[in-house]
Amino acid sequence: MIAAGTAGWRLLAAIPQSWADMNPTIPAMTGRAIALRWPRPRRAGGTDGHDGNESTGCTTSSDCAAQRGADGAARRPYRPSHSSVKMRPLFWRIELWAFAVFIGLLNLPLLTGDFATTFIFLPDAVSAGEWWRVPAHPFVHVSLYHLLLDASVFFLLYTELRDKTWFERFTLLLAAGAGSLLVSLWAAPIIQTRGLCGLSGIAHGLAAVSALEMLSGAKDKTLWRLGLASLLLVVGKSLIEAVTGQIAFESLHFGELGVPIAVCHAGGVLGALLAWLGIRAHWQRKARP
Repeated sequence: MIAAGTAGWRLLAAIPQSWADMNPTIPAMTGRAIALRWPRPRRAGGTDGHDGNESTGCTTSSDCAAQRGADGAARRPYRPSHSSVKMRPLFWRIELWAFAVFIGLLNLPLLTGDFATTFIFLPDAVSAGEWWRVPAHPFVHVSLYHLLLDASVFFLLYTELRDKTWFERFTLLLAAGAGSLLVSLWAAPIIQTRGLCGLSGIAHGLAAVSALEMLSGAKDKTLWRLGLASLLLVVGKSLIEAVTGQIAFESLHFGELGVPIAVCHAGGVLGALLAWLGIRAHWQRKARP
Protein backbone atom coordinates (compact mmCIF):
# COMPACT_ATOMS: atom_id res chain seq x y z
CA MET A 1 0.00 0.00 0.00
CA ILE A 2 1.52 3.36 -1.05
CA ALA A 3 0.61 6.28 1.27
CA ALA A 4 -0.09 9.66 -0.39
CA GLY A 5 -0.12 13.11 1.17
CA THR A 6 -3.87 13.40 1.57
CA ALA A 7 -6.00 12.18 4.45
CA GLY A 8 -7.85 9.83 2.12
CA TRP A 9 -4.64 8.06 1.17
CA ARG A 10 -3.68 7.77 4.84
CA LEU A 11 -7.05 6.16 5.50
CA LEU A 12 -6.47 3.63 2.73
CA ALA A 13 -3.00 2.93 4.04
CA ALA A 14 -4.42 2.18 7.47
CA ILE A 15 -6.57 -0.74 6.23
CA PRO A 16 -5.36 -3.92 8.00
CA GLN A 17 -3.20 -6.15 5.83
CA SER A 18 -5.29 -9.23 6.61
CA TRP A 19 -8.41 -7.50 5.24
CA ALA A 20 -6.47 -6.39 2.15
CA ASP A 21 -5.37 -9.99 1.59
CA MET A 22 -9.01 -11.06 1.53
CA ASN A 23 -9.80 -8.32 -1.02
CA PRO A 24 -6.69 -8.08 -3.19
CA THR A 25 -8.43 -6.02 -5.89
CA ILE A 26 -8.91 -2.85 -3.78
CA PRO A 27 -5.96 -0.76 -5.04
CA ALA A 28 -4.70 -0.84 -8.58
CA MET A 29 -2.58 2.28 -9.16
CA THR A 30 -0.80 3.40 -12.31
CA GLY A 31 1.02 6.71 -11.73
CA ARG A 32 -1.58 8.99 -10.14
CA ALA A 33 -4.61 7.17 -11.48
CA ILE A 34 -6.53 4.85 -9.20
CA ALA A 35 -8.91 2.13 -10.36
CA LEU A 36 -10.96 0.36 -7.72
CA ARG A 37 -12.03 -3.06 -8.98
CA TRP A 38 -14.59 -4.71 -6.81
CA PRO A 39 -15.51 -8.34 -7.19
CA ARG A 40 -18.78 -9.13 -8.89
CA PRO A 41 -21.60 -10.29 -6.62
CA ARG A 42 -21.78 -14.02 -6.24
CA ARG A 43 -24.86 -16.14 -5.97
CA ALA A 44 -25.09 -18.82 -3.37
CA GLY A 45 -23.27 -21.97 -4.45
CA GLY A 46 -21.61 -20.32 -7.49
CA THR A 47 -19.06 -17.72 -8.59
CA ASP A 48 -19.19 -14.52 -10.63
CA GLY A 49 -22.96 -14.31 -10.85
CA HIS A 50 -23.47 -17.87 -12.11
CA ASP A 51 -25.24 -20.61 -10.27
CA GLY A 52 -22.85 -23.26 -8.97
CA ASN A 53 -24.84 -26.09 -10.54
CA GLU A 54 -24.57 -24.49 -13.98
CA SER A 55 -20.80 -24.05 -13.81
CA THR A 56 -20.16 -27.66 -12.84
CA GLY A 57 -22.79 -29.32 -15.00
CA CYS A 58 -24.53 -31.08 -12.08
CA THR A 59 -28.26 -30.76 -11.36
CA THR A 60 -28.69 -31.00 -7.60
CA SER A 61 -26.76 -29.70 -4.62
CA SER A 62 -25.94 -33.22 -3.47
CA ASP A 63 -24.55 -34.08 -6.92
CA CYS A 64 -22.41 -30.95 -6.88
CA ALA A 65 -21.07 -31.74 -3.42
CA ALA A 66 -20.15 -35.25 -4.54
CA GLN A 67 -18.46 -33.90 -7.67
CA ARG A 68 -16.45 -31.34 -5.72
CA GLY A 69 -15.32 -34.08 -3.35
CA ALA A 70 -14.26 -36.30 -6.23
CA ASP A 71 -12.38 -33.46 -7.92
CA GLY A 72 -10.58 -32.63 -4.70
CA ALA A 73 -9.59 -36.27 -4.19
CA ALA A 74 -8.28 -36.44 -7.77
CA ARG A 75 -6.15 -33.32 -7.28
CA ARG A 76 -4.85 -34.35 -3.89
CA PRO A 77 -1.24 -35.63 -4.26
CA TYR A 78 -0.47 -39.12 -3.06
CA ARG A 79 1.34 -39.17 0.25
CA PRO A 80 2.57 -42.54 1.48
CA SER A 81 1.83 -43.41 5.07
CA HIS A 82 4.42 -42.72 7.74
CA SER A 83 4.98 -46.43 8.32
CA SER A 84 5.67 -47.14 4.63
CA VAL A 85 8.15 -44.25 4.42
CA LYS A 86 9.88 -45.51 7.56
CA MET A 87 10.14 -49.07 6.21
CA ARG A 88 11.39 -48.06 2.76
CA PRO A 89 15.13 -47.97 3.70
CA LEU A 90 14.81 -51.44 5.25
CA PHE A 91 13.19 -52.89 2.11
CA TRP A 92 15.86 -51.21 -0.02
CA ARG A 93 18.65 -52.87 1.99
CA ILE A 94 16.90 -56.24 1.76
CA GLU A 95 16.62 -55.81 -2.01
CA LEU A 96 20.34 -55.07 -2.39
CA TRP A 97 21.32 -57.96 -0.14
CA ALA A 98 19.03 -60.31 -2.07
CA PHE A 99 20.80 -59.39 -5.31
CA ALA A 100 24.20 -59.79 -3.68
CA VAL A 101 23.36 -63.22 -2.24
CA PHE A 102 21.81 -64.41 -5.51
CA ILE A 103 24.83 -63.32 -7.52
CA GLY A 104 27.19 -64.86 -4.99
CA LEU A 105 25.44 -68.24 -5.00
CA LEU A 106 25.35 -68.47 -8.80
CA ASN A 107 29.05 -67.70 -9.01
CA LEU A 108 30.33 -70.01 -6.26
CA PRO A 109 31.94 -72.36 -8.86
CA LEU A 110 34.37 -69.55 -9.72
CA LEU A 111 36.15 -70.27 -6.45
CA THR A 112 37.20 -73.66 -7.82
CA GLY A 113 38.20 -72.33 -11.25
CA ASP A 114 34.93 -73.26 -12.98
CA PHE A 115 31.70 -71.40 -13.74
CA ALA A 116 28.01 -72.31 -13.63
CA THR A 117 27.32 -73.50 -17.18
CA THR A 118 23.96 -74.79 -15.94
CA PHE A 119 22.68 -71.22 -15.75
CA ILE A 120 24.05 -69.54 -18.88
CA PHE A 121 21.54 -68.88 -21.65
CA LEU A 122 21.66 -71.51 -24.41
CA PRO A 123 18.70 -71.45 -26.85
CA ASP A 124 18.61 -75.22 -27.38
CA ALA A 125 18.70 -75.93 -23.64
CA VAL A 126 15.90 -73.44 -22.99
CA SER A 127 13.84 -75.02 -25.79
CA ALA A 128 14.37 -78.38 -24.09
CA GLY A 129 12.70 -77.08 -20.94
CA GLU A 130 15.57 -75.53 -18.93
CA TRP A 131 13.62 -72.29 -18.48
CA TRP A 132 15.61 -71.19 -15.39
CA ARG A 133 18.43 -70.14 -17.69
CA VAL A 134 16.35 -67.15 -18.84
CA PRO A 135 16.15 -65.27 -15.50
CA ALA A 136 19.51 -66.55 -14.18
CA HIS A 137 21.89 -65.97 -17.10
CA PRO A 138 22.64 -62.25 -16.49
CA PHE A 139 23.94 -63.01 -13.00
CA VAL A 140 26.39 -65.75 -14.06
CA HIS A 141 29.99 -64.85 -14.97
CA VAL A 142 32.88 -66.73 -16.52
CA SER A 143 35.67 -65.48 -14.21
CA LEU A 144 36.21 -63.61 -10.98
CA TYR A 145 37.45 -60.65 -13.01
CA HIS A 146 34.27 -60.72 -15.09
CA LEU A 147 32.16 -60.89 -11.92
CA LEU A 148 34.02 -58.03 -10.20
CA LEU A 149 33.81 -55.82 -13.29
CA ASP A 150 30.11 -56.36 -14.01
CA ALA A 151 28.77 -56.57 -10.45
CA SER A 152 30.54 -53.42 -9.24
CA VAL A 153 29.14 -51.35 -12.13
CA PHE A 154 25.70 -52.92 -11.74
CA PHE A 155 25.40 -52.09 -8.03
CA LEU A 156 26.82 -48.61 -8.55
CA LEU A 157 24.15 -47.83 -11.16
CA TYR A 158 21.32 -49.71 -9.47
CA THR A 159 21.72 -47.63 -6.30
CA GLU A 160 20.95 -44.57 -8.45
CA LEU A 161 17.40 -45.93 -8.71
CA ARG A 162 16.79 -46.04 -4.94
CA ASP A 163 14.32 -43.12 -5.05
CA LYS A 164 12.10 -44.93 -7.54
CA THR A 165 9.42 -47.44 -6.60
CA TRP A 166 10.34 -51.13 -6.58
CA PHE A 167 8.05 -51.64 -9.57
CA GLU A 168 9.92 -49.00 -11.60
CA ARG A 169 13.30 -50.45 -10.64
CA PHE A 170 12.33 -53.98 -11.63
CA THR A 171 10.70 -52.75 -14.84
CA LEU A 172 13.92 -51.03 -15.88
CA LEU A 173 15.98 -54.05 -14.85
CA LEU A 174 13.80 -56.54 -16.73
CA ALA A 175 13.57 -54.31 -19.81
CA ALA A 176 17.35 -53.94 -20.02
CA GLY A 177 17.84 -57.69 -19.59
CA ALA A 178 15.15 -58.56 -22.14
CA GLY A 179 16.55 -56.08 -24.66
CA SER A 180 20.06 -57.45 -24.22
CA LEU A 181 18.88 -61.04 -24.75
CA LEU A 182 16.50 -60.43 -27.65
CA VAL A 183 18.92 -58.28 -29.64
CA SER A 184 21.66 -60.87 -29.11
CA LEU A 185 19.36 -63.64 -30.34
CA TRP A 186 18.52 -61.58 -33.42
CA ALA A 187 21.96 -60.24 -34.34
CA ALA A 188 24.56 -62.67 -32.91
CA PRO A 189 24.33 -66.26 -34.21
CA ILE A 190 27.27 -67.21 -31.99
CA ILE A 191 24.87 -67.25 -29.04
CA GLN A 192 23.52 -70.58 -30.31
CA THR A 193 26.78 -72.34 -29.46
CA ARG A 194 28.59 -70.11 -26.96
CA GLY A 195 25.62 -68.91 -24.92
CA LEU A 196 25.13 -65.61 -23.12
CA CYS A 197 25.79 -64.54 -19.54
CA GLY A 198 26.88 -61.49 -17.57
CA LEU A 199 25.43 -58.20 -16.32
CA SER A 200 27.12 -55.91 -18.83
CA GLY A 201 24.04 -55.55 -21.05
CA ILE A 202 21.87 -54.56 -18.08
CA ALA A 203 24.60 -52.27 -16.75
CA HIS A 204 24.74 -50.38 -20.06
CA GLY A 205 20.96 -49.95 -19.93
CA LEU A 206 21.08 -48.61 -16.38
CA ALA A 207 23.89 -46.24 -17.38
CA ALA A 208 21.61 -44.79 -20.09
CA VAL A 209 18.79 -44.42 -17.52
CA SER A 210 21.15 -42.66 -15.11
CA ALA A 211 22.09 -40.19 -17.85
CA LEU A 212 18.43 -39.55 -18.69
CA GLU A 213 17.61 -38.96 -15.03
CA MET A 214 20.45 -36.44 -14.86
CA LEU A 215 19.12 -34.69 -17.97
CA SER A 216 15.51 -34.53 -16.80
CA GLY A 217 16.37 -33.40 -13.27
CA ALA A 218 19.15 -30.93 -14.10
CA LYS A 219 18.80 -27.55 -12.43
CA ASP A 220 21.71 -25.87 -14.20
CA LYS A 221 23.37 -26.04 -17.60
CA THR A 222 26.50 -27.78 -16.34
CA LEU A 223 24.57 -30.74 -14.96
CA TRP A 224 22.41 -30.88 -18.10
CA ARG A 225 25.48 -30.96 -20.32
CA LEU A 226 27.04 -33.67 -18.18
CA GLY A 227 23.89 -35.78 -18.51
CA LEU A 228 23.80 -35.27 -22.28
CA ALA A 229 27.49 -36.17 -22.62
CA SER A 230 26.95 -39.33 -20.54
CA LEU A 231 23.97 -40.39 -22.66
CA LEU A 232 25.81 -39.80 -25.93
CA LEU A 233 28.83 -41.71 -24.61
CA VAL A 234 26.78 -44.78 -23.59
CA VAL A 235 24.68 -44.82 -26.75
CA GLY A 236 27.65 -44.12 -29.03
CA LYS A 237 29.81 -46.81 -27.41
CA SER A 238 27.02 -49.38 -27.69
CA LEU A 239 26.36 -48.57 -31.35
CA ILE A 240 30.04 -48.80 -32.29
CA GLU A 241 30.33 -52.14 -30.50
CA ALA A 242 27.21 -53.43 -32.26
CA VAL A 243 28.56 -52.46 -35.68
CA THR A 244 32.12 -53.73 -35.16
CA GLY A 245 31.19 -56.81 -33.11
CA GLN A 246 33.92 -56.04 -30.56
CA ILE A 247 33.65 -54.48 -27.12
CA ALA A 248 35.70 -51.40 -26.31
CA PHE A 249 39.25 -52.08 -25.06
CA GLU A 250 38.73 -55.82 -25.50
CA SER A 251 42.46 -56.52 -25.56
CA LEU A 252 42.89 -55.02 -22.07
CA HIS A 253 40.75 -57.74 -20.49
CA PHE A 254 43.24 -60.53 -21.35
CA GLY A 255 40.53 -63.02 -22.31
CA GLU A 256 38.91 -62.92 -18.86
CA LEU A 257 35.50 -62.11 -20.37
CA GLY A 258 35.12 -65.30 -22.41
CA VAL A 259 33.76 -64.61 -25.90
CA PRO A 260 31.97 -61.25 -25.58
CA ILE A 261 28.74 -60.70 -27.51
CA ALA A 262 29.14 -56.97 -28.05
CA VAL A 263 25.67 -56.32 -29.44
CA CYS A 264 24.07 -57.20 -26.09
CA HIS A 265 25.16 -53.78 -24.78
CA ALA A 266 23.09 -52.01 -27.44
CA GLY A 267 20.15 -54.26 -26.63
CA GLY A 268 20.34 -53.39 -22.95
CA VAL A 269 20.42 -49.67 -23.75
CA LEU A 270 17.47 -49.99 -26.13
CA GLY A 271 15.32 -51.94 -23.65
CA ALA A 272 16.06 -49.60 -20.75
CA LEU A 273 15.38 -46.47 -22.80
CA LEU A 274 12.00 -47.78 -23.94
CA ALA A 275 11.06 -48.70 -20.37
CA TRP A 276 12.16 -45.28 -19.06
CA LEU A 277 10.08 -43.50 -21.68
CA GLY A 278 7.08 -45.68 -20.85
CA ILE A 279 7.35 -44.97 -17.11
CA ARG A 280 7.73 -41.25 -17.76
CA ALA A 281 4.67 -41.19 -20.04
CA HIS A 282 2.67 -43.07 -17.40
CA TRP A 283 3.38 -40.50 -14.69
CA GLN A 284 2.73 -37.60 -17.06
CA ARG A 285 -0.71 -39.02 -17.86
CA LYS A 286 -1.48 -39.43 -14.16
CA ALA A 287 -0.38 -35.83 -13.47
CA ARG A 288 -2.89 -34.37 -15.95
CA PRO A 289 -5.96 -32.79 -14.33
